[in-house]
Amino acid sequence: MAISFAGQLTFEDVLEGCRFIHVGEPVVGRWLRPIVRPINWLAEKYAEAEARDLWRRLHQGNRSFQGAIGEEGLLMTLLDGTRLHSEWRVFVDKKVDDQRIILVGKKQIVLALPRRYFASDSDWAAVSELVQRKIGVPLSRRKLW
Repeated sequence: MAISFAGQLTFEDVLEGCRFIHVGEPVVGRWLRPIVRPINWLAEKYAEAEARDLWRRLHQGNRSFQGAIGEEGLLMTLLDGTRLHSEWRVFVDKKVDDQRIILVGKKQIVLALPRRYFASDSDWAAVSELVQRKIGVPLSRRKLW
């Protein structure tokens, strides 16, 4: 059974997706933090610049869309009629929190799905569980020892 969603993309959604790709969530020891802090600052600035550029390009078109998520993957329809279908295997990373799901594709394509896109809390819970189940933990985040 597919779960429907609809919404309009905001700049904050785009920015969170860019931050997730470029800044990430580094886990380092205390002694490395002074070294990593300036690198994270630069990554944050890059993510903000990329989000602004992407937002300007999206501003030329329509940022509203609707779609459905199910066992097979995700289907989106833009208001201009363009249909996009993605199977789960094209997504290599994800971030799921209380307010937003961010999906990252193999070619660094980012899709943000805020909670407000879903009609009910039960739809949100079902989609969150489905994403957790369908997209595994990337090798870069697995604890190796």
